[in-house]
Amino acid sequence: MLRNIKTRLISLLLISTFLISVCGIMPCDVRAKEGIISTEYAKKIAVLHIQSFIANNEKDELSKWEWGVYIEEPVPMYSPDGYIEAYYIDVVDKEKTSVGYVIVGANKTHPPIIEYGICNEFYPAVMAKVLEADTFYYLGSVFYLIGNEKAVWDVSGFGSYNQIDKENLKNVKVICDNYAESWIYWEKAVNDFKVSIEDGRVNESSYTVRIFNRPRQNDVNGYNQPYTIMDAFPGEVFHCFPVASVNLFIYWTRYGGSHYSVLRQPNDRQWRHTFNILKEYENTIEVEGPEGGTKAEDGANGLNRYIRECGLHNFTQSIGNPDKFMCMDEIDDGRPYIIDYEHPQVSRHAMLVLGYRNESTFSFRVVDGFSGYAGRFFTIDDMYGIVTIEIY
Repeated sequence: MLRNIKTRLISLLLISTFLISVCGIMPCDVRAKEGIISTEYAKKIAVLHIQSFIANNEKDELSKWEWGVYIEEPVPMYSPDGYIEAYYIDVVDKEKTSVGYVIVGANKTHPPIIEYGICNEFYPAVMAKVLEADTFYYLGSVFYLIGNEKAVWDVSGFGSYNQIDKENLKNVKVICDNYAESWIYWEKAVNDFKVSIEDGRVNESSYTVRIFNRPRQNDVNGYNQPYTIMDAFPGEVFHCFPVASVNLFIYWTRYGGSHYSVLRQPNDRQWRHTFNILKEYENTIEVEGPEGGTKAEDGANGLNRYIRECGLHNFTQSIGNPDKFMCMDEIDDGRPYIIDYEHPQVSRHAMLVLGYRNESTFSFRVVDGFSGYAGRFFTIDDMYGIVTIEIY
């Protein structure tokens, strides 16, 4: 089921059990402490990644990364049993203003680069200041918690937070996979290229474009649009799929030309009427539990029905389990698309994909219904894709 991760957590113990039985994701029960990388190694990975991004993305419309930005000291992100799972590294300009972040995996059960943002501060870090939290947790995928001695909060929503039962935290298993192959590239890069991390400054370097043999990357034209978020629409918190559909329509109506304007209901400035019809056609159910949210097949069928009722009949659509090459081909052909993917908190979650970066780890440029901006990239496994639409 597709559900928004803003949902209240009744019990993390129940969630971990649900993940094993429904999502098919297995938690890591054994992790060697000696396999955890150091903060210095994490800084080298972050600097190499930022250098590579700047060198290969000079014309990115949203990026605030430029030569001379700095990385702050890595902040460990723990599992409930005290292992370091990842590092959060803030990226700041010379005025010490945050211009993005990098989340580096701390061991080979996570990607070397879990996710990164090129223009916004890391939301869990923002909420840590507000809630006076001093501990960060990473539980796999894009599942983040923060806490202190008194409380723990789920901040995975990137726009919302919920206090959870701290007693149940110790029963949760970290969701992970084997990323040893991806780590081979990073280990070679760290060993082959001298990276200066003395003052945290990201200096210009000509060799960074060669780190991954000129990585394949692309974005759809016109990806930077004023997308919407889930909080803009009434209802509960399980409508990520119709919001992703609205964001797909926002892209096409603003970039694709006047013939796409029929996708938006008349006089629907805030897209609410369009959203309500999509939610009905996509059979989105606003209840907690396994029956809540939107089934991928229902979402695809609902999109098909809506588009045809708008009077458009010549369009492409496919649904299935895409590999990364199919995903790259769709973006290369100018087609943004909706994916849903395994999410450790809520089984499945939907968002709009606008681009990709294929370096050592394949990552997507996404518009999530939580944040509404296209400056977030992260690694996703176990995708289920709905590729739509290109109207002729």
